Amino acid sequence: MKKVLAFVSCILVLFASCKKDKQQAPTYYITADVDGVPVSFTTNNLAKLSKATLIQSNKLYLYGAAGLDENSDVISINITEPQALTQGSTYTATIDDTHYVGITYVTGPFSPTRPNQYTSYFDDGGMGITITSLTDKGIEGTFRGTLANINNGTEKKLTNGKFKLIFNY
Repeated sequence: MKKVLAFVSCILVLFASCKKDKQQAPTYYITADVDGVPVSFTTNNLAKLSKATLIQSNKLYLYGAAGLDENSDVISINITEPQALTQGSTYTATIDDTHYVGITYVTGPFSPTRPNQYTSYFDDGGMGITITSLTDKGIEGTFRGTLANINNGTEKKLTNGKFKLIFNY
């Protein structure tokens, strides 16, 4: 009987010690303070990097959602550049025939009667995306800027933006 009790006690200790820490930060993420409020985009993360071809520039696309339901906020970060994207570089808001650097933030749910899409405010010299680490497997960096809703003129300020994602090829 003592052996059975000792065995059951060991099993209980093992299960108790294997409990996941609910406060553990996700491995891959996009986070930012939106108007001073921290938001995490850790669901359905996507990172794609396309190398330049004769007819296409280098393209970086990052995406994340705050949750799985239709009310979840989403963010996308995009860079299109003719030159190779490099670690240690900062890309600022631009839009022309060969360059595009921008951020789009949508507060859920989207509907035509409630326009809630905010995009890069290209007159804001403070908008930027910095790549701090770039490998064949993934990318890390920071971002910041002011986004505008063209339908109603309101703005969202993004600060302390960070991302760490693996590439989905």
